[in-house]
Amino acid sequence: MKTQPANHESTQPGIWPVKDKLTVSCLRCNAELTDYRPTRFTFLPYGISRAHAMVVCPKCGHVEFLAKESLLLHELDPIASDGGDDD
Repeated sequence: MKTQPANHESTQPGIWPVKDKLTVSCLRCNAELTDYRPTRFTFLPYGISRAHAMVVCPKCGHVEFLAKESLLLHELDPIASDGGDDD
């Protein structure tokens, strides 16, 4: 996932103006992402579950797992799980 300025004004290449609202977009198709799901998924076998978040692109279905402390998540809205026991 990558962060881009919300307003695309002409600036020098590689320099983004500071804006109040940033957007997070998909790495594959560049579609804007708006939300994430908290999850207890861990990549370590028998490891202690750290807080992670799953981000899914609504356009192409690309999935990314991020740490819950990721700065990218500050620009997205959390959505609750549909239920179950997080298995």
